Amino acid sequence: MKSGGEEDAAPPHQGRNISLLVLSYALNFSVVAGNLATSSRAAFAVYPNESAATLPNFTCFLVHCLASFPLAHLTRTRGYRLVFGVASVVGVPATAVSCLAMAVNSFLLFCLGAVFFGVAQASAQLHRFASLDPRICRPSFRPYSISLVLGGAVFGAFLGPELAQGGSRFSSTIGGEEVYDALPRGVEEEPEIGSVSNYAFATAYAALAIPYLLAFACTLLLKVKPLASQKQQLPSPLKRDDTDEKNEAGCVVEIEPEEVTGKEEDAEGPVVGLSNKSTATCLDDSDASTPTPASPPEGPRSLWRILKESPSVRLSVVTAAVAYSMMILVMTPTPIAMELLGFSAREVTVVIQTHIACMFIPSFATGYLIDRVLGTIGTVLAGELVFLLSLVVLIFLKGTLVGQIAGLGGVGLAWNWMFVSATTLLASSYRKEPHDETAKVQGFNEICVFGLAAIGSGGGGLLLGGIGWAGALLLCCGVLLMTTLYTLKHALPDMGKWLRRHSGEGLGGAEVACQSA
Repeated sequence: MKSGGEEDAAPPHQGRNISLLVLSYALNFSVVAGNLATSSRAAFAVYPNESAATLPNFTCFLVHCLASFPLAHLTRTRGYRLVFGVASVVGVPATAVSCLAMAVNSFLLFCLGAVFFGVAQASAQLHRFASLDPRICRPSFRPYSISLVLGGAVFGAFLGPELAQGGSRFSSTIGGEEVYDALPRGVEEEPEIGSVSNYAFATAYAALAIPYLLAFACTLLLKVKPLASQKQQLPSPLKRDDTDEKNEAGCVVEIEPEEVTGKEEDAEGPVVGLSNKSTATCLDDSDASTPTPASPPEGPRSLWRILKESPSVRLSVVTAAVAYSMMILVMTPTPIAMELLGFSAREVTVVIQTHIACMFIPSFATGYLIDRVLGTIGTVLAGELVFLLSLVVLIFLKGTLVGQIAGLGGVGLAWNWMFVSATTLLASSYRKEPHDETAKVQGFNEICVFGLAAIGSGGGGLLLGGIGWAGALLLCCGVLLMTTLYTLKHALPDMGKWLRRHSGEGLGGAEVACQSA
Protein backbone atom coordinates (compact mmCIF):
# COMPACT_ATOMS: atom_id res chain seq x y z
CA MET A 1 0.00 0.00 0.00
CA LYS A 2 1.28 3.44 -0.88
CA SER A 3 1.83 5.95 1.83
CA GLY A 4 0.05 9.28 1.84
CA GLY A 5 3.18 11.04 0.64
CA GLU A 6 3.60 8.66 -2.29
CA GLU A 7 -0.04 8.96 -3.32
CA ASP A 8 0.26 12.76 -3.29
CA ALA A 9 3.57 12.87 -5.14
CA ALA A 10 3.71 15.30 -8.04
CA PRO A 11 3.43 13.61 -11.45
CA PRO A 12 6.20 14.16 -14.03
CA HIS A 13 6.29 17.62 -15.64
CA GLN A 14 3.52 18.98 -13.37
CA GLY A 15 4.72 22.60 -13.50
CA ARG A 16 5.31 22.51 -17.24
CA ASN A 17 1.93 20.98 -18.05
CA ILE A 18 -0.08 23.28 -15.78
CA SER A 19 1.69 26.33 -17.24
CA LEU A 20 0.87 25.15 -20.77
CA LEU A 21 -2.75 24.54 -19.79
CA VAL A 22 -3.01 28.06 -18.36
CA LEU A 23 -1.58 29.58 -21.55
CA SER A 24 -3.63 27.35 -23.86
CA TYR A 25 -6.89 28.09 -22.04
CA ALA A 26 -6.13 31.82 -22.04
CA LEU A 27 -5.62 31.75 -25.81
CA ASN A 28 -8.78 29.72 -26.41
CA PHE A 29 -10.82 31.99 -24.14
CA SER A 30 -9.54 35.06 -25.96
CA VAL A 31 -11.44 33.81 -29.01
CA VAL A 32 -14.55 33.27 -26.87
CA ALA A 33 -14.31 36.83 -25.53
CA GLY A 34 -13.64 38.29 -28.98
CA ASN A 35 -16.54 36.37 -30.48
CA LEU A 36 -18.91 37.47 -27.71
CA ALA A 37 -17.88 41.10 -28.24
CA THR A 38 -18.38 40.87 -32.01
CA SER A 39 -21.00 38.20 -32.77
CA SER A 40 -24.28 40.02 -32.14
CA ARG A 41 -23.19 43.16 -34.00
CA ALA A 42 -21.81 41.14 -36.89
CA ALA A 43 -25.06 39.17 -37.09
CA PHE A 44 -27.02 42.42 -37.20
CA ALA A 45 -24.75 43.69 -39.98
CA VAL A 46 -25.66 40.81 -42.28
CA TYR A 47 -29.28 40.45 -41.08
CA PRO A 48 -30.73 43.67 -39.55
CA ASN A 49 -33.18 42.00 -37.17
CA GLU A 50 -32.70 42.57 -33.44
CA SER A 51 -34.57 39.41 -32.44
CA ALA A 52 -32.16 37.27 -34.51
CA ALA A 53 -28.97 39.04 -33.43
CA THR A 54 -28.35 36.57 -30.56
CA LEU A 55 -29.17 33.46 -32.62
CA PRO A 56 -25.49 32.73 -33.46
CA ASN A 57 -24.61 32.86 -29.74
CA PHE A 58 -27.49 30.49 -28.95
CA THR A 59 -26.33 28.14 -31.72
CA CYS A 60 -22.80 28.20 -30.33
CA PHE A 61 -23.92 27.23 -26.80
CA LEU A 62 -26.28 24.56 -28.13
CA VAL A 63 -23.55 22.88 -30.18
CA HIS A 64 -21.20 23.24 -27.21
CA CYS A 65 -23.71 21.26 -25.15
CA LEU A 66 -24.16 18.52 -27.77
CA ALA A 67 -20.42 18.09 -28.38
CA SER A 68 -19.46 17.90 -24.71
CA PHE A 69 -20.21 14.23 -24.08
CA PRO A 70 -18.40 12.71 -27.10
CA LEU A 71 -15.39 14.97 -26.51
CA ALA A 72 -15.26 14.00 -22.82
CA HIS A 73 -15.32 10.33 -23.85
CA LEU A 74 -12.54 11.03 -26.35
CA THR A 75 -10.29 12.32 -23.57
CA ARG A 76 -10.44 8.89 -21.90
CA THR A 77 -9.82 6.88 -25.07
CA ARG A 78 -7.34 9.09 -26.94
CA GLY A 79 -6.06 11.59 -24.36
CA TYR A 80 -6.24 15.34 -23.80
CA ARG A 81 -3.74 16.32 -26.49
CA LEU A 82 -6.00 15.09 -29.26
CA VAL A 83 -9.08 16.82 -27.81
CA PHE A 84 -7.26 20.12 -27.34
CA GLY A 85 -5.99 19.80 -30.89
CA VAL A 86 -9.63 19.57 -32.00
CA ALA A 87 -10.19 23.06 -30.57
CA SER A 88 -7.60 24.48 -32.95
CA VAL A 89 -8.35 22.25 -35.93
CA VAL A 90 -12.04 23.21 -35.74
CA GLY A 91 -11.48 26.75 -34.45
CA VAL A 92 -9.44 27.98 -37.40
CA PRO A 93 -12.17 26.94 -39.90
CA ALA A 94 -14.70 28.62 -37.59
CA THR A 95 -12.94 31.96 -38.00
CA ALA A 96 -12.56 31.36 -41.74
CA VAL A 97 -16.26 30.55 -42.23
CA SER A 98 -17.31 33.59 -40.18
CA CYS A 99 -14.95 35.79 -42.17
CA LEU A 100 -16.38 34.43 -45.44
CA ALA A 101 -19.94 34.93 -44.16
CA MET A 102 -19.25 38.61 -43.59
CA ALA A 103 -17.64 38.94 -47.03
CA VAL A 104 -20.62 37.40 -48.88
CA ASN A 105 -23.24 38.84 -46.49
CA SER A 106 -24.71 35.45 -45.49
CA PHE A 107 -26.48 35.07 -42.14
CA LEU A 108 -26.86 31.29 -42.53
CA LEU A 109 -23.15 30.91 -43.25
CA PHE A 110 -22.43 33.00 -40.16
CA CYS A 111 -24.56 30.60 -38.08
CA LEU A 112 -22.56 27.72 -39.57
CA GLY A 113 -19.43 29.41 -38.28
CA ALA A 114 -21.10 29.48 -34.85
CA VAL A 115 -21.48 25.69 -35.07
CA PHE A 116 -17.72 25.32 -35.52
CA PHE A 117 -17.12 27.77 -32.66
CA GLY A 118 -19.35 25.63 -30.42
CA VAL A 119 -17.25 22.50 -31.04
CA ALA A 120 -14.02 24.42 -30.47
CA GLN A 121 -15.28 25.93 -27.24
CA ALA A 122 -16.47 22.53 -25.97
CA SER A 123 -12.95 21.18 -26.52
CA ALA A 124 -11.36 24.17 -24.81
CA GLN A 125 -13.60 23.91 -21.74
CA LEU A 126 -12.06 20.52 -20.93
CA HIS A 127 -8.87 22.32 -19.89
CA ARG A 128 -10.29 22.68 -16.40
CA PHE A 129 -10.78 18.90 -16.09
CA ALA A 130 -7.30 18.29 -17.46
CA SER A 131 -5.90 20.47 -14.68
CA LEU A 132 -7.41 18.00 -12.17
CA ASP A 133 -6.14 14.84 -13.85
CA PRO A 134 -3.75 12.84 -11.60
CA ARG A 135 -1.33 12.48 -14.53
CA ILE A 136 -0.99 16.28 -14.63
CA CYS A 137 -1.60 17.49 -11.07
CA ARG A 138 -1.23 15.87 -7.65
CA PRO A 139 -4.49 15.66 -5.64
CA SER A 140 -3.57 18.19 -2.95
CA PHE A 141 -2.80 20.83 -5.62
CA ARG A 142 -6.13 20.48 -7.46
CA PRO A 143 -7.87 23.60 -6.06
CA TYR A 144 -4.87 25.73 -7.02
CA SER A 145 -4.44 24.09 -10.43
CA ILE A 146 -7.99 24.73 -11.63
CA SER A 147 -7.87 28.25 -10.18
CA LEU A 148 -4.73 29.02 -12.20
CA VAL A 149 -6.22 27.61 -15.40
CA LEU A 150 -9.46 29.56 -15.07
CA GLY A 151 -7.46 32.61 -13.99
CA GLY A 152 -5.75 32.52 -17.37
CA ALA A 153 -9.06 33.65 -18.82
CA VAL A 154 -8.32 37.11 -17.37
CA PHE A 155 -5.60 37.49 -20.00
CA GLY A 156 -7.89 36.09 -22.69
CA ALA A 157 -10.80 38.36 -21.72
CA PHE A 158 -8.75 41.43 -22.59
CA LEU A 159 -6.74 39.93 -25.46
CA GLY A 160 -9.73 38.74 -27.51
CA PRO A 161 -11.63 42.04 -27.91
CA GLU A 162 -8.37 43.94 -28.48
CA LEU A 163 -7.33 41.44 -31.15
CA ALA A 164 -10.72 41.72 -32.87
CA GLN A 165 -10.47 45.50 -32.76
CA GLY A 166 -6.94 45.35 -34.19
CA GLY A 167 -8.18 43.14 -37.00
CA SER A 168 -10.98 45.56 -37.77
CA ARG A 169 -8.47 48.39 -38.00
CA PHE A 170 -6.60 46.43 -40.65
CA SER A 171 -9.70 46.70 -42.83
CA SER A 172 -8.97 50.41 -43.27
CA THR A 173 -5.95 49.45 -45.39
CA ILE A 174 -8.28 47.76 -47.88
CA GLY A 175 -10.90 50.49 -47.88
CA GLY A 176 -12.90 49.31 -44.90
CA GLU A 177 -13.93 50.85 -41.60
CA GLU A 178 -13.24 49.92 -37.98
CA VAL A 179 -15.78 47.55 -36.48
CA TYR A 180 -16.34 49.77 -33.47
CA ASP A 181 -16.93 52.80 -35.66
CA ALA A 182 -19.43 50.98 -37.89
CA LEU A 183 -22.97 51.46 -36.64
CA PRO A 184 -25.17 48.86 -38.31
CA ARG A 185 -28.07 49.83 -36.03
CA GLY A 186 -28.62 52.90 -38.18
CA VAL A 187 -28.73 50.98 -41.44
CA GLU A 188 -32.23 50.87 -42.81
CA GLU A 189 -31.41 48.99 -46.03
CA GLU A 190 -29.83 45.57 -46.21
CA PRO A 191 -26.03 45.94 -46.33
CA GLU A 192 -24.48 45.29 -49.70
CA ILE A 193 -21.92 42.58 -50.24
CA GLY A 194 -18.50 43.95 -49.41
CA SER A 195 -19.81 46.92 -47.44
CA VAL A 196 -17.33 48.72 -45.20
CA SER A 197 -18.84 47.36 -41.97
CA ASN A 198 -18.75 43.82 -43.35
CA TYR A 199 -15.07 44.18 -44.22
CA ALA A 200 -14.39 45.34 -40.67
CA PHE A 201 -16.10 42.34 -39.12
CA ALA A 202 -14.44 39.98 -41.62
CA THR A 203 -10.93 41.11 -40.71
CA ALA A 204 -11.84 40.97 -37.01
CA TYR A 205 -12.70 37.28 -37.33
CA ALA A 206 -9.59 36.63 -39.42
CA ALA A 207 -7.49 38.00 -36.55
CA LEU A 208 -9.15 35.59 -34.10
CA ALA A 209 -7.49 32.65 -35.89
CA ILE A 210 -4.12 33.63 -34.38
CA PRO A 211 -4.87 32.45 -30.79
CA TYR A 212 -6.03 29.06 -32.08
CA LEU A 213 -2.71 28.54 -33.88
CA LEU A 214 -0.72 29.49 -30.77
CA ALA A 215 -2.90 27.23 -28.59
CA PHE A 216 -2.17 24.33 -30.96
CA ALA A 217 1.56 24.86 -30.34
CA CYS A 218 0.93 24.68 -26.58
CA THR A 219 -0.95 21.42 -27.07
CA LEU A 220 2.01 19.87 -28.90
CA LEU A 221 4.32 20.76 -25.99
CA LEU A 222 2.21 18.94 -23.37
CA LYS A 223 3.92 15.93 -21.82
CA VAL A 224 1.28 13.65 -20.33
CA LYS A 225 1.83 10.00 -19.49
CA PRO A 226 0.01 7.75 -21.98
CA LEU A 227 -3.30 6.35 -20.88
CA ALA A 228 -2.13 2.76 -21.22
CA SER A 229 0.56 3.23 -18.59
CA GLN A 230 -2.01 4.52 -16.15
CA LYS A 231 -4.04 1.31 -16.09
CA GLN A 232 -3.29 -0.64 -12.98
CA GLN A 233 -3.98 -4.33 -12.77
CA LEU A 234 -5.89 -4.89 -9.58
CA PRO A 235 -4.54 -7.91 -7.63
CA SER A 236 -6.92 -10.80 -7.33
CA PRO A 237 -7.65 -11.35 -3.64
CA LEU A 238 -8.16 -15.08 -4.21
CA LYS A 239 -5.05 -15.71 -6.26
CA ARG A 240 -2.77 -18.19 -4.50
CA ASP A 241 0.96 -18.37 -4.92
CA ASP A 242 2.70 -21.67 -5.64
CA THR A 243 4.40 -21.41 -2.26
CA ASP A 244 1.50 -21.36 0.16
CA GLU A 245 2.60 -21.07 3.74
CA LYS A 246 1.56 -23.67 6.28
CA ASN A 247 0.86 -23.28 9.94
CA GLU A 248 2.35 -25.38 12.69
CA ALA A 249 -0.24 -28.13 12.13
CA GLY A 250 0.85 -28.48 8.54
CA CYS A 251 -2.33 -26.87 7.17
CA VAL A 252 -2.32 -24.41 4.32
CA VAL A 253 -3.29 -20.89 5.41
CA GLU A 254 -5.58 -19.21 2.91
CA ILE A 255 -6.69 -15.60 2.85
CA GLU A 256 -10.39 -15.28 2.35
CA PRO A 257 -11.99 -12.06 1.17
CA GLU A 258 -14.30 -10.32 3.54
CA GLU A 259 -16.62 -7.60 2.28
CA VAL A 260 -16.45 -4.53 4.43
CA THR A 261 -19.38 -2.23 3.84
CA GLY A 262 -19.27 1.26 5.22
CA LYS A 263 -21.68 4.14 5.30
CA GLU A 264 -22.09 5.84 1.95
CA GLU A 265 -19.80 8.83 1.82
CA ASP A 266 -19.96 11.30 -1.03
CA ALA A 267 -19.70 9.58 -4.38
CA GLU A 268 -17.60 6.59 -3.56
CA GLY A 269 -20.66 4.63 -2.44
CA PRO A 270 -20.21 1.48 -0.38
CA VAL A 271 -16.55 0.90 0.33
CA VAL A 272 -15.59 -2.66 -0.47
CA GLY A 273 -12.26 -3.81 0.86
CA LEU A 274 -10.41 -6.88 1.99
CA SER A 275 -9.55 -7.77 5.53
CA ASN A 276 -6.87 -10.25 6.47
CA LYS A 277 -9.22 -12.86 7.79
CA SER A 278 -7.23 -16.06 7.78
CA THR A 279 -8.67 -19.53 7.86
CA ALA A 280 -6.55 -22.61 8.35
CA THR A 281 -7.73 -25.52 6.27
CA CYS A 282 -6.03 -28.90 6.21
CA LEU A 283 -5.75 -29.97 2.61
CA ASP A 284 -4.52 -33.15 1.01
CA ASP A 285 -1.95 -32.93 -1.72
CA SER A 286 -4.69 -33.72 -4.19
CA ASP A 287 -6.76 -30.78 -3.06
CA ALA A 288 -3.92 -28.27 -2.91
CA SER A 289 -4.22 -27.37 -6.56
CA THR A 290 -8.00 -26.94 -6.46
CA PRO A 291 -8.76 -23.26 -7.19
CA THR A 292 -11.08 -21.40 -4.86
CA PRO A 293 -14.11 -20.06 -6.73
CA ALA A 294 -13.99 -16.28 -7.08
CA SER A 295 -17.00 -14.03 -6.84
CA PRO A 296 -17.83 -12.26 -10.12
CA PRO A 297 -16.38 -8.72 -10.30
CA GLU A 298 -18.71 -5.76 -10.11
CA GLY A 299 -19.54 -4.29 -13.49
CA PRO A 300 -19.40 -0.60 -14.41
CA ARG A 301 -22.09 1.61 -12.93
CA SER A 302 -24.62 3.23 -15.19
CA LEU A 303 -24.99 7.01 -15.18
CA TRP A 304 -28.33 6.69 -13.40
CA ARG A 305 -26.76 4.57 -10.68
CA ILE A 306 -23.86 7.02 -10.26
CA LEU A 307 -26.31 9.88 -9.77
CA LYS A 308 -28.39 7.80 -7.38
CA GLU A 309 -25.46 6.69 -5.22
CA SER A 310 -23.35 9.86 -5.41
CA PRO A 311 -24.88 12.96 -3.79
CA SER A 312 -21.68 14.91 -4.42
CA VAL A 313 -22.02 14.37 -8.17
CA ARG A 314 -25.58 15.65 -8.06
CA LEU A 315 -24.58 18.71 -6.02
CA SER A 316 -21.61 19.62 -8.21
CA VAL A 317 -23.62 19.32 -11.45
CA VAL A 318 -26.53 21.36 -10.07
CA THR A 319 -24.20 24.04 -8.70
CA ALA A 320 -22.17 24.44 -11.91
CA ALA A 321 -25.27 24.40 -14.15
CA VAL A 322 -27.15 26.99 -12.06
CA ALA A 323 -24.08 29.22 -11.73
CA TYR A 324 -23.39 29.28 -15.47
CA SER A 325 -26.98 29.57 -16.68
CA MET A 326 -27.99 32.30 -14.20
CA MET A 327 -24.83 34.28 -14.94
CA ILE A 328 -25.51 34.10 -18.70
CA LEU A 329 -29.17 34.96 -18.17
CA VAL A 330 -28.22 38.10 -16.20
CA MET A 331 -25.30 39.17 -18.39
CA THR A 332 -26.87 38.74 -21.84
CA PRO A 333 -29.71 41.31 -21.55
CA THR A 334 -27.73 43.73 -19.35
CA PRO A 335 -26.56 46.02 -22.22
CA ILE A 336 -30.11 46.31 -23.58
CA ALA A 337 -31.58 46.85 -20.08
CA MET A 338 -29.02 49.55 -19.33
CA GLU A 339 -29.77 51.32 -22.61
CA LEU A 340 -33.48 51.33 -21.73
CA LEU A 341 -32.57 52.82 -18.34
CA GLY A 342 -30.67 55.67 -20.04
CA PHE A 343 -27.05 54.61 -19.53
CA SER A 344 -24.46 55.57 -22.14
CA ALA A 345 -22.52 53.08 -24.26
CA ARG A 346 -19.35 53.87 -22.30
CA GLU A 347 -21.07 53.07 -18.99
CA VAL A 348 -22.35 49.78 -20.39
CA THR A 349 -18.80 48.88 -21.44
CA VAL A 350 -17.44 49.64 -17.96
CA VAL A 351 -20.08 47.43 -16.33
CA ILE A 352 -19.42 44.47 -18.67
CA GLN A 353 -15.64 44.79 -18.25
CA THR A 354 -16.05 44.84 -14.47
CA HIS A 355 -18.26 41.75 -14.66
CA ILE A 356 -15.72 39.79 -16.74
CA ALA A 357 -12.85 40.87 -14.49
CA CYS A 358 -14.72 39.71 -11.38
CA MET A 359 -15.45 36.37 -13.08
CA PHE A 360 -11.80 35.40 -13.45
CA ILE A 361 -9.45 37.55 -11.34
CA PRO A 362 -10.63 35.90 -8.06
CA SER A 363 -9.53 32.52 -9.49
CA PHE A 364 -6.01 33.18 -8.21
CA ALA A 365 -7.34 33.15 -4.62
CA THR A 366 -10.26 30.72 -4.93
CA GLY A 367 -7.97 27.68 -4.64
CA TYR A 368 -6.65 28.93 -1.29
CA LEU A 369 -10.20 29.69 -0.17
CA ILE A 370 -11.27 26.11 -0.93
CA ASP A 371 -8.17 24.44 0.49
CA ARG A 372 -7.53 26.45 3.65
CA VAL A 373 -10.54 28.60 4.60
CA LEU A 374 -14.07 27.51 3.68
CA GLY A 375 -13.68 24.11 2.06
CA THR A 376 -15.49 23.04 -1.10
CA ILE A 377 -19.07 23.09 0.20
CA GLY A 378 -18.43 26.28 2.18
CA THR A 379 -17.20 28.05 -0.96
CA VAL A 380 -20.30 26.88 -2.85
CA LEU A 381 -22.55 28.35 -0.14
CA ALA A 382 -20.57 31.60 -0.06
CA GLY A 383 -20.95 31.95 -3.83
CA GLU A 384 -24.69 31.34 -3.68
CA LEU A 385 -25.16 33.94 -0.94
CA VAL A 386 -23.08 36.52 -2.86
CA PHE A 387 -25.13 35.79 -6.00
CA LEU A 388 -28.40 36.40 -4.13
CA LEU A 389 -27.09 39.61 -2.58
CA SER A 390 -25.90 40.86 -5.98
CA LEU A 391 -29.32 40.24 -7.54
CA VAL A 392 -30.96 42.20 -4.71
CA VAL A 393 -28.56 45.09 -5.38
CA LEU A 394 -29.46 45.03 -9.09
CA ILE A 395 -33.19 45.05 -8.33
CA PHE A 396 -33.12 48.02 -5.96
CA LEU A 397 -30.19 50.02 -7.42
CA LYS A 398 -30.59 49.24 -11.12
CA GLY A 399 -30.95 52.94 -12.00
CA THR A 400 -27.49 53.86 -10.68
CA LEU A 401 -24.08 53.14 -12.20
CA VAL A 402 -22.69 52.10 -8.80
CA GLY A 403 -25.53 49.61 -8.41
CA GLN A 404 -24.90 48.13 -11.84
CA ILE A 405 -21.16 47.81 -11.24
CA ALA A 406 -21.62 46.30 -7.77
CA GLY A 407 -24.39 43.96 -8.91
CA LEU A 408 -22.73 42.62 -12.07
CA GLY A 409 -19.35 42.46 -10.33
CA GLY A 410 -20.89 40.45 -7.50
CA VAL A 411 -22.52 38.09 -10.01
CA GLY A 412 -19.09 37.49 -11.59
CA LEU A 413 -17.47 36.80 -8.21
CA ALA A 414 -20.29 34.44 -7.19
CA TRP A 415 -20.00 32.56 -10.49
CA ASN A 416 -16.28 32.07 -9.90
CA TRP A 417 -16.72 30.63 -6.39
CA MET A 418 -19.59 28.36 -7.40
CA PHE A 419 -18.08 27.13 -10.67
CA VAL A 420 -14.54 26.48 -9.40
CA SER A 421 -15.70 24.74 -6.22
CA ALA A 422 -18.27 22.65 -8.12
CA THR A 423 -15.63 21.50 -10.61
CA THR A 424 -13.24 20.64 -7.75
CA LEU A 425 -15.97 18.67 -5.98
CA LEU A 426 -16.90 16.78 -9.15
CA ALA A 427 -13.30 15.59 -9.68
CA SER A 428 -13.37 13.71 -6.35
CA SER A 429 -16.95 12.41 -6.57
CA TYR A 430 -16.71 9.44 -8.91
CA ARG A 431 -14.70 6.25 -9.11
CA LYS A 432 -11.46 5.82 -11.04
CA GLU A 433 -11.13 2.08 -10.34
CA PRO A 434 -11.94 -0.64 -11.20
CA HIS A 435 -14.05 1.05 -13.90
CA ASP A 436 -13.14 4.64 -14.81
CA GLU A 437 -16.27 6.83 -14.67
CA THR A 438 -14.50 10.06 -15.61
CA ALA A 439 -15.74 10.46 -19.19
CA LYS A 440 -19.30 9.46 -18.30
CA VAL A 441 -19.63 11.93 -15.40
CA GLN A 442 -17.72 14.79 -17.00
CA GLY A 443 -19.70 14.47 -20.23
CA PHE A 444 -23.00 14.54 -18.35
CA ASN A 445 -21.82 17.57 -16.37
CA GLU A 446 -20.90 19.48 -19.54
CA ILE A 447 -24.25 18.69 -21.17
CA CYS A 448 -26.15 20.00 -18.13
CA VAL A 449 -23.99 23.11 -17.68
CA PHE A 450 -23.91 24.33 -21.26
CA GLY A 451 -27.39 23.08 -22.11
CA LEU A 452 -28.79 25.36 -19.42
CA ALA A 453 -26.34 28.07 -20.52
CA ALA A 454 -27.84 27.90 -24.00
CA ILE A 455 -31.32 28.28 -22.51
CA GLY A 456 -30.12 31.22 -20.43
CA SER A 457 -28.50 32.84 -23.47
CA GLY A 458 -31.65 32.56 -25.56
CA GLY A 459 -34.08 33.23 -22.72
CA GLY A 460 -32.52 36.40 -21.34
CA GLY A 461 -33.89 38.64 -24.07
CA LEU A 462 -37.27 36.90 -24.02
CA LEU A 463 -37.62 37.44 -20.27
CA LEU A 464 -36.58 41.07 -20.62
CA GLY A 465 -39.30 41.67 -23.21
CA GLY A 466 -41.90 39.54 -21.40
CA ILE A 467 -41.68 40.22 -17.64
CA GLY A 468 -39.19 43.08 -17.58
CA TRP A 469 -35.70 43.39 -16.08
CA ALA A 470 -36.89 43.30 -12.47
CA GLY A 471 -39.04 40.25 -13.15
CA ALA A 472 -36.12 38.41 -14.74
CA LEU A 473 -33.92 39.19 -11.72
CA LEU A 474 -36.62 37.98 -9.32
CA LEU A 475 -36.83 34.71 -11.26
CA CYS A 476 -33.08 34.28 -10.86
CA CYS A 477 -33.44 34.95 -7.13
CA GLY A 478 -35.95 32.12 -6.87
CA VAL A 479 -33.66 29.67 -8.67
CA LEU A 480 -30.67 30.67 -6.52
CA LEU A 481 -32.69 30.35 -3.32
CA MET A 482 -33.76 26.79 -4.17
CA THR A 483 -30.17 25.90 -5.08
CA THR A 484 -28.91 27.30 -1.77
CA LEU A 485 -31.44 25.22 0.17
CA TYR A 486 -30.34 22.12 -1.75
CA THR A 487 -26.70 22.83 -0.88
CA LEU A 488 -27.58 23.29 2.79
CA LYS A 489 -29.39 19.95 2.77
CA HIS A 490 -26.22 18.33 1.50
CA ALA A 491 -23.96 20.20 3.93
CA LEU A 492 -26.00 19.79 7.14
CA PRO A 493 -24.77 16.26 7.97
CA ASP A 494 -21.14 17.38 7.68
CA MET A 495 -21.88 20.50 9.73
CA GLY A 496 -23.50 18.33 12.42
CA LYS A 497 -20.45 16.05 12.53
CA TRP A 498 -18.17 19.08 12.81
CA LEU A 499 -20.22 20.57 15.64
CA ARG A 500 -20.41 17.26 17.53
CA ARG A 501 -16.69 16.70 17.17
CA HIS A 502 -15.76 20.17 18.39
CA SER A 503 -18.35 20.15 21.16
CA GLY A 504 -17.02 16.76 22.24
CA GLU A 505 -13.50 18.15 22.34
CA GLY A 506 -14.75 21.03 24.42
CA LEU A 507 -16.51 18.75 26.90
CA GLY A 508 -13.45 16.52 27.09
CA GLY A 509 -11.28 19.49 27.86
CA ALA A 510 -13.70 20.65 30.55
CA GLU A 511 -13.67 17.20 32.19
CA VAL A 512 -9.88 17.16 32.21
CA ALA A 513 -9.86 20.61 33.79
CA CYS A 514 -12.29 19.52 36.51
CA GLN A 515 -10.26 16.38 37.28
CA SER A 516 -7.05 18.35 37.56
CA ALA A 517 -8.76 20.83 39.89
